[in-house]
Amino acid sequence: MSDKDLCVHCDLPIPPADLVVDEIEGQQLRFCCHGCRGAYRIICGAGLGSFYQRKDRESGTLKEAFAARFEDDYLQRFVRQQGDCSEISLIVDGIRCASCIWLIEHLLKQLPGILAARVNFATHRVLIRFDQNRTGPAEISTKLADVGYLPRPFSVDELHRSAEKERRSLMYRFGTAAFLSMQLMGFSLALYGGYFQGIDPFTRLLLQIFAAVVTTPVVFYSGYPFLQGAWYSLRNRMPNMDLLIALGSLSAYGYSLYAMTVGEEVYFDTAGMIITLILAGRLFESGARRKASDGVDKLLQLAPARARQVLPDASLATVDSNQLTPGDMIRVQAGERFPTDGSIVAGSTEVDEAAVTGEPLPVLREQGSKVTSGTLNLTGTIDIEVTAAAADSFVARVANMVEQAQARKAPVQGLADRVATLFIPFVILVALATFIYWYGHPNALMHAITVLVVACPCALGLATPTAVMVATGRAAESG
Repeated sequence: MSDKDLCVHCDLPIPPADLVVDEIEGQQLRFCCHGCRGAYRIICGAGLGSFYQRKDRESGTLKEAFAARFEDDYLQRFVRQQGDCSEISLIVDGIRCASCIWLIEHLLKQLPGILAARVNFATHRVLIRFDQNRTGPAEISTKLADVGYLPRPFSVDELHRSAEKERRSLMYRFGTAAFLSMQLMGFSLALYGGYFQGIDPFTRLLLQIFAAVVTTPVVFYSGYPFLQGAWYSLRNRMPNMDLLIALGSLSAYGYSLYAMTVGEEVYFDTAGMIITLILAGRLFESGARRKASDGVDKLLQLAPARARQVLPDASLATVDSNQLTPGDMIRVQAGERFPTDGSIVAGSTEVDEAAVTGEPLPVLREQGSKVTSGTLNLTGTIDIEVTAAAADSFVARVANMVEQAQARKAPVQGLADRVATLFIPFVILVALATFIYWYGHPNALMHAITVLVVACPCALGLATPTAVMVATGRAAESG
C-alpha cells in the first residue's frame, strides 16, 4: 500500500468513499475523514507540525519514541545530579502487586549503569540512580515500556493526574463488575436451585446464556488489567499475581462455556466473582495507598508550581517552578510561598517558617538573607536570586528522603517479596497437579481453580510495604 492510500494524520487506509482532500501550504493532502483534516490543521496551526516528521522518521520503536521525548529540555530538568551519579524519579502506571515491584527493580538493574532502583508502591514512584555516561532516561523508560509499564517524569501535578486516572479507571471497572455480578448471582441461584430440584432443559440453557452474557464484560473489561498483566508476565517469563487471577477466571469461564454446550453445570459466577472481589480489594488498597502518600503530598504542595520570574529587561513572566535554575531572579509578593530556595537581593519581609522549621513566630528576612522553599512571605514584596532548582530545594529534598524511607525495604519486606515471587510458579504447579490427580472427576477443574484463587499471596506481598508507607507518611505529616 502506497503512502497515497494512507491518511496523513492517522496513517490508516483511506476508504475511497471517505476520501477528503485539502490543500494546505501548497500541498494536496489526503485524509480519511473531516476529523483528521481538522486535527491536522489544529496541530500545524499551533506550530507543532514536527509531530508528523517525528511520526514518519522515528517510526516508532519505543526506544526511539522515548529518546525523542527525553531530548526535550523540559524533561531533562527531571534528571538531577547527586555527586558522581544522576538521579531521576518516574511515575509508572501499571504497578499492581509485589511482583510488579520485584520485576521493575530487577529489570532496571539489568541495564548497564544502573546504580540503584527503588519502587514506592504507595505513589507508583520509581527512584533511579544511574551513570549517565552508560545509560540514560530513554533507555530506562524503554526498558519499563517493553514489559508493559508506562513511565512519566515525576512531578506533583503528574502524581495527582496519575492517581486520579487510576482511581477513576478502578471505580469504573469495579462498578461494572459489581453491577453485573449481582445479576449473575441471580441467574446462578436459579440454576443451583434447578440442579437440586429439577429444571426444564430449555429454561436451564436460557439462564446459562444470560449468565454467560453478563459474565463476559466482567472477565474481559473489568478483568482486563489482570489479563494484560498476565500476558506481560508470560511474555517476559516472570510470573506475577495477575497470572494466578487470570488463570483462575479464564479457566472457570472457558470451562463454563464448554459445559453449557454439553448440558453440564456451569460456574460463570466463579469467574465473575473472582474479578469482582479482587477489584474490591484493589479499591480498598488504593485508598490506603492514597492516605499513606498524603504526608509526602502535603510537603510537595508547600512549594507553588508557578513562579514570577524577573527577566533581564525587568519585565515579569510566569513560569513553571521546575524551569528555574540557580542564578534566575524571581519576585515573591506578600501572601505567597517561596517556590524554591534563594537569597534576597531586593526588599525585606517577615517570613512564616512554621511549616519547615516549626518556628511559631515570623522571622525578619532582609537583603542577603536566605529563604527556604515552602515558607510563607508575610509582609513585603521581595526579589530573590534562585540558589537551587526546584528538584533540589529544601522541600524537595525532605520529600525525597521520606520517599526513600518508604521505598527502602525492611528485612522482613525483602523476605516477603522473595516468598511471593517464588510462590506463584509453585501455586501453578500445585494447581496443575491437583487437576491431574482429580482428572476424570466432574469437579477436577474446579479443584484446580480453587487452588489458584485461594493461594494468591496478595496479603503477603502488600501488607509489609503498606505498613512502612503508612508509618513514614504519618511521620511526614508530623514534621
